[in-house]
Amino acid sequence: MGLTYRRVVVLCRVWGAVAMLAPVARLPLLELVANPDGAWYSIAGLALHLVHRFGQDLLLRGILAMAWLMGQLEPGNRIEDVERVSGRRGSGAVFTVFLLFMVAVPLGYTDRIRWKWLVTAGAMTYPLYLVHCAAGTALIARLRDTMDARLPIAVLVTGFLLLSYLIHRFVERPLSRLLKRGLDTSFARLRNADHRP
Repeated sequence: MGLTYRRVVVLCRVWGAVAMLAPVARLPLLELVANPDGAWYSIAGLALHLVHRFGQDLLLRGILAMAWLMGQLEPGNRIEDVERVSGRRGSGAVFTVFLLFMVAVPLGYTDRIRWKWLVTAGAMTYPLYLVHCAAGTALIARLRDTMDARLPIAVLVTGFLLLSYLIHRFVERPLSRLLKRGLDTSFARLRNADHRP
């Protein structure tokens, strides 16, 4: 079918509605599919992609505003209930700064920034995404009462950045080369198979 502006906007709206209703409906399967805790970050990412590809408009601004409002709930709840290292205002401010930076990218405000280390930083984002949340939350919950809360945060951020770099350097890069070679061979074989009588 292909991804169009209209289809992605409908996806954002439907996903957002389901993400808001899922916790109230108390249907575990619906909550699993809708992912109310993380849905708003993905919805914001989809809206930002549309801004990059098609330009901004009021509808996309509305989707981003809703993602900003709803996206503050999860980190605010987690910080107050689990981590207790800050408060809702602090988590809301951090989320707002990150989202504003992400908005600046598709609007072209960061186009002149050409630092070479940003390529590596970008490559580290997925490994960081994979390792930080569950392990970080567990470690903070364990350490928060034994020391000043800022110390474990600083140590964990540094440690997860290092771990993400190591995963990128020693796992992702070698595996991507192997996968590329294997897939190139497979697709070449597939193309050649079409030419046989």
